[in-house]
Amino acid sequence: MTHRFRISCVSIVMIALPLFGCEPRPRGLNDFVGAWSAEFSHRPLTQVVYGTIVFDSVATLPRGELRLLGTLHLDSAREHGQKDLIVALLGGPDGCLQLSGPVIAYERSDAILEIDFTPGAADCGLVSQVSAATLTGRWQEPSFVGTRAQGELRLLKLTARVD
Repeated sequence: MTHRFRISCVSIVMIALPLFGCEPRPRGLNDFVGAWSAEFSHRPLTQVVYGTIVFDSVATLPRGELRLLGTLHLDSAREHGQKDLIVALLGGPDGCLQLSGPVIAYERSDAILEIDFTPGAADCGLVSQVSAATLTGRWQEPSFVGTRAQGELRLLKLTARVD
């Protein structure tokens, strides 16, 4: 009986181990410091606009809130010949969003990273919510009358090249 009990316990542990290993590791703000490729897309169009986000540091605000500070640069669009990347992304011009500019991010919860690509803008610009585990989420162009444009965002960590 002891032998059978030992086999049963080992079997339970062997079955349970992969389940614990499948949980994505929680990411803190410091895990986002570095360079990221950002893929902004929206439906029904298949337009994708690519950008680079560089989070430089984590700062503590006077009230003790943590913020991730960095920059965004819109690089290119999937459709060649697209000259205005902001129009390609949003479907029209937006006076708040620039090709390059500051970015502020914070953890809305343990699982969600809130990214503000146009800090200080209330009724224009670009904001997103990204899963800290999957690095995918949604972006939107806010306005006082509702969302003007929205789509999907995917982040990919850029690694330093060693030549």
